[in-house]
Amino acid sequence: MNNEQHKKVLVVDDEPSLLDLMRNFLTIDQHLYELLTTNNAQEAIEILKREDIALVVSDINMPGISGLDLLAIIRTRYPHIKIILITGYNTPKIQEEVDKSGSLYFLEKPFKFSHLRELIYQEITEKREGFGGTSERAD
Repeated sequence: MNNEQHKKVLVVDDEPSLLDLMRNFLTIDQHLYELLTTNNAQEAIEILKREDIALVVSDINMPGISGLDLLAIIRTRYPHIKIILITGYNTPKIQEEVDKSGSLYFLEKPFKFSHLRELIYQEITEKREGFGGTSERAD
């Protein structure tokens, strides 16, 4: 399979060390999908405008545009894109917003990179598109 046929996954997190760790770990599957990363939601929106993204993994708490705001933009403009949300600062209000958001999965930091990798693989290889998944908390 050449790169033109690969699906694209976008990871958005404002923590440079975590973003680097996820990038390094997830490139194991570069034969399955192309990995793009950014440290802010504004740049993620620009990437979404020019790239055909299949799945977004986004932190919730970021300066400027939050992950929940990014999710709302994606739901409106790109309903075919699947979303996995992550956070290190879960609160009942955030949980309520996530439950209403339509994201596929919700992972609390710290999470196992292997679990995230499995979720990405599952979503990249499934035929269904967009929202309508379930909220899930990682161990």
